Amino acid sequence: MLASGERPNSPDTHIHYVDPWAGDIYGRFLQNMAPWGKKVVPHRGRSEDILPTIAGPFDFVYIDGLHMGFNAFQTQFSRGIN
Repeated sequence: MLASGERPNSPDTHIHYVDPWAGDIYGRFLQNMAPWGKKVVPHRGRSEDILPTIAGPFDFVYIDGLHMGFNAFQTQFSRGIN
């Protein structure tokens, strides 16, 4: 999850979720996130493929799951991710 913006209720605040969402999990995720509208931005794929395509800056980065995504984040961070 990558979060950007000044305040949670600010129109400029967005939460980016990166996950491969296998099977019907993606549909359930979209249903669960629907109340937040465009504040939630899903990116379906692997962290190492998706992270380089998401423009920052980010105020908060949380990596969960298999933790291999940390390697992708570490690579982008070392290149100067904004």
